[in-house]
Amino acid sequence: MIHQKKKLEACSASDSKLVRGGTLNCWIREFHEWHKLNYNNIAADDNTKVNRDEFLTRLLKFRKEEKPKNKDAGNSFKNSIGVIETGTDKLAPIKIEYVTLEFTSTMVTRKPVGIKQPLYDMMEEVVKKIIADAPVGLKFCDQDFGFRGWVWMETEKALVNGLFNGLYICFPIAFAVLALATRNGPLALVATTAIGFIVASVLGFVKYFNNWDLGIAETIAGIIVIGFSVDYVVHMGHMYIEAAEKSGAMTRERRFYYAASKMGSTVMAGAITTAGSGAFMFLCQMMFFYKMAVLITLTIGFSFIFSFGFFMTYLAMIGPEYDNGNLGAFCGQSLVEHAVHTVQETNDALAAWKKWKLEQIKEQQKEQDTSTTNDPKKDKDIELISVNSGNNVATSGSELKAELSSADIMSWGKKDKNEE
Repeated sequence: MIHQKKKLEACSASDSKLVRGGTLNCWIREFHEWHKLNYNNIAADDNTKVNRDEFLTRLLKFRKEEKPKNKDAGNSFKNSIGVIETGTDKLAPIKIEYVTLEFTSTMVTRKPVGIKQPLYDMMEEVVKKIIADAPVGLKFCDQDFGFRGWVWMETEKALVNGLFNGLYICFPIAFAVLALATRNGPLALVATTAIGFIVASVLGFVKYFNNWDLGIAETIAGIIVIGFSVDYVVHMGHMYIEAAEKSGAMTRERRFYYAASKMGSTVMAGAITTAGSGAFMFLCQMMFFYKMAVLITLTIGFSFIFSFGFFMTYLAMIGPEYDNGNLGAFCGQSLVEHAVHTVQETNDALAAWKKWKLEQIKEQQKEQDTSTTNDPKKDKDIELISVNSGNNVATSGSELKAELSSADIMSWGKKDKNEE
């Protein structure tokens, strides 16, 4: 092994060597031993006693008759000493087309790209050195690590690049969507920052505590992490702006209360169900599904923490009020004016509903007055109507309360729904 100033992590042996002990299939060494044993102790590379044709003939005989001493290398040297016969010309002399030196490395299989790439680069340097020192006829040399080695490493590199490309695309798009949905620049910026914190916390956690690198499972699950990270922050930010549009809340305190009360329980229920479904994969034996369980549950946990612990705290303390940060202002749209208009429409609708409800109650009372008063069931119905009509619309004798305060109008629908 070529000595390096820095030991490679891929060489996992105790002595940091690349070749696992007893696995090297070096046919050159065995051929020299065989040649000395069978040809009067003559070295195979002694050009004064062994000419080119004799060397080739004896090497082919060695390839055909001998077996590797290392049993893991197979039952013959046919793969190590390559002879290609086309079959078109049997009289043509047989030529050795290629030779290989095989060994089992100390690198653990399925290691991530960050560990395999330095080893690949080192082996490329070894190949370049061999080519530089080789004679003219042996200028082609290459390395091969099988499907799970360098071939699969290229797939892993593509997956890792896909993860980072997803991150590069995700955050600008998330900011743009949030800005369009909420029409508030500072809120969209802080929400995007919260999403970044979630992704960084999840990936940093598994690296620091689990010592996971970006392998296949991590990159695939990392893309899922991005989607889960956006969900809760988007919901809370949208409800914060909707508080002004739907209920006329202009101060950050009222907006915070509206968002937390309307969406807080929904987000919590979603976090419990999603994390719970992912937790079932902790029981799986395959490492891929176990990693998925860890990443999903961590993502949901950090999403919940940053949604309420960071994002909602920001909104409660320095969140936008009134028209602060309103992107619609560039187009002449005012959130305050929109909220006033919406609340006025709501008040008008409730007032119309109140008028219709009072007319219905008045008609029911007229019908009861003209009916038979001796029927106990009718008396009971009158009594129920009087009780269920509520304090604001209860009859006093034959008179109805003709006017209600603005607070009564805004709460009328809720009270009537609860009472019915």
